[in-house]
Amino acid sequence: MKVLSNPVGYKAMLEAVTECTKGHTIFLFLPNPIDNEAPPSEIMSHNNPIYDYDKNDHLHTWFSVECKDLEQNFPIGNHILFPTKRIYAKSGLFWELTSLCLDVWAAVIPQKCAMLEELPMSNMFTKAQSVKPPHPSPDASPEVFAAYNCHLRGHDYVRPAVPKVLSP
Repeated sequence: MKVLSNPVGYKAMLEAVTECTKGHTIFLFLPNPIDNEAPPSEIMSHNNPIYDYDKNDHLHTWFSVECKDLEQNFPIGNHILFPTKRIYAKSGLFWELTSLCLDVWAAVIPQKCAMLEELPMSNMFTKAQSVKPPHPSPDASPEVFAAYNCHLRGHDYVRPAVPKVLSP
């Protein structure tokens, strides 16, 4: 048995393998891997869930006003094709405004990189991230079909103004 920890042992192993005679068995013993990183402990900040929540709350206070403004501008059910979601629509494309999307958008408004009416330049709002509306059910209102037709043509659907009834 020869140790494979030096060049002489390695050459001996190669010679033993190339002989190809019967009865040779080669055993390789590898040492245990060296653990260079200490095991995580509960007091480290990245393992402490309270630290993460405190950090997120602190960051969120910088743009909480903008986030509330976005929630008011885009309430849940603001688009007829998505009655249960908060949606931004432009040129026949739709983006669901989840809480994370709202946070990303609201965080760049104070930096003058976005406005309340226009999406920011972000990977969260690319064409690949847009959502497709579901096909309307057969018993849906004509307005839903009109909105879906606008989507198929790549246009934004604008709800018609409701005429005001004047009382005499």
